[in-house]
Amino acid sequence: MSFTQDIHRAYEIATILIQYGFGDIVQRLGMNRVLTEAGKLLKWQSMEETVKLSAYERVRRALEELGPTFIKMGQIMATRVDLFPPGLIAELEKLQSQTKPVEFVLIKEQVEDDLGMSIEEAFSEFVETPAGSASMAQVHFAKLKDGTPVVVKVRRPNIRRVVEADLRLIGHMAQLAEKELLDLKHYKPAATAEQFSMSMLAELNFIEEGRHADRARSYLREDSKLKIPKIYWEYTCERMNIQERVVGIPGFNVDELRERGGDPQGIARDGAQTISAMIVEDGFFHADPHPGNIFYLENHEYVLIDWGMVGRLTEVRRDQIIDLLMGVVRRNIERIREILLDWAVGNEEEVDSERLTIYIEEFLDKYHDVPLDKLEMANVFHDLTKLLRDNRISLPPDLALVFKVFITLEGLGRRLDPTFNLTTEAQPILEMAIRRRYRPEEIFKRGKRMLADTFDLLIGLPKDFRIMTRAIKAGQVKMNVEIRGLEDFGQRIDDSASRISTSLVTAAFILSTSIVMSVGDSPKVYGLPFFDILGYGAMIGGLFVLFSILRANRQRRRRRK
Repeated sequence: MSFTQDIHRAYEIATILIQYGFGDIVQRLGMNRVLTEAGKLLKWQSMEETVKLSAYERVRRALEELGPTFIKMGQIMATRVDLFPPGLIAELEKLQSQTKPVEFVLIKEQVEDDLGMSIEEAFSEFVETPAGSASMAQVHFAKLKDGTPVVVKVRRPNIRRVVEADLRLIGHMAQLAEKELLDLKHYKPAATAEQFSMSMLAELNFIEEGRHADRARSYLREDSKLKIPKIYWEYTCERMNIQERVVGIPGFNVDELRERGGDPQGIARDGAQTISAMIVEDGFFHADPHPGNIFYLENHEYVLIDWGMVGRLTEVRRDQIIDLLMGVVRRNIERIREILLDWAVGNEEEVDSERLTIYIEEFLDKYHDVPLDKLEMANVFHDLTKLLRDNRISLPPDLALVFKVFITLEGLGRRLDPTFNLTTEAQPILEMAIRRRYRPEEIFKRGKRMLADTFDLLIGLPKDFRIMTRAIKAGQVKMNVEIRGLEDFGQRIDDSASRISTSLVTAAFILSTSIVMSVGDSPKVYGLPFFDILGYGAMIGGLFVLFSILRANRQRRRRRK
């Protein structure tokens, strides 16, 4: 997309932000200059309705109006329960990506281009009216030639260009925010924007969604009631995903599920155990299991759709989650503090360890002697994220998704079964993961991995030593030694030297003046008295030295500030 088009998009973004009362942000980010460069004046709309909205509502409305990229950004912000207050999280969860459908003629043209054949050749039936139209994709019901009902998910035409332009602008704004809005620097907006950009571009590729679904299906336990729609790979490509059509009771209709003789309690229990197992055992899980992505089937089964947004956890992260949850139950303050400090990597200097310990003690006191079956995990995570915010600790993005998923699971479970307790249901999975961690074969596997890493390090030492020696010989190695307190000592020496120099200069003034005044007849140089020239020269040199000392002192004081 051209620079001119980027400027036009920047103008639209700035206008919407100002319309919803965020003009100060526009100004501080320098976007007001964009409006000037674009040569356009703001077309103010009536602010009466905007004024009546709360700050959080204005954020949501602005994101919705800004379009698909910003809607997705808001949905990801809703997962960052560690960064944003509960009121804003609740408002961001209302973000709606439903938009006006694309004309079918454009959808048909793109589908046929991707298939390499006409719709009539590929499908026995294709419903022109979309079943759903979101900001990035549109869904149509269809039937394959053999009569199999399918869902055709089509990316909106030309949406990639819009998203790429938005991502460039978001990256630029994040860099400005990191420089101009010092309060945000702690949250690393530039790095966060880069991660968001990678995630957004991956989500535009519908092949990835299909791979996620297949991978999750391969992890399912044999006794799980969860079903994941089949992907028809012969038709699926970057701009189109064709998958099995699910006909069931929407996740919001729990009353209908009960009326049809379903088992809400069993589904809640199985869902909690299945997703928990995906998190702590597989490290791969659905990142947005809300009721809109769930359908209830016969035989007490249920389906989880829309695998575009997933979470991934390393083995280290999984161990940290297990240790954290068990640390809460067992009141292990030291272990919890160690884990939280690990999460504060890159921000350790801003975290007061003693203060953090006090907060952890207060946090655990709230749950002291609470039976496990009465411990509400959503409340635990809400309190824990408040503790993180109060101590300026930012959750790593992968763990933020886990927190959000656990909170969502507890809410979904309570919708299905008022007596549902996620801690109780997830406990067997956690205990199983702990037992697996200490099995002899697992200990042997970790030991073998550590031994291999150590061996690789030892093998690489000669090569690293040669590289270092070569760099030293080439004069490419620099050594910086910092001795705390030495800088102040050096500054005191400089100050003392300045005073001595000033005294010498003053003495030189007195001496030169005495010479000028005491010498009457002196040798002439070009008709001027020689000693007068010498005295005045000494005075000018002294003034120059004094001026240099004063200037150096001013610069040193400025650096101290």
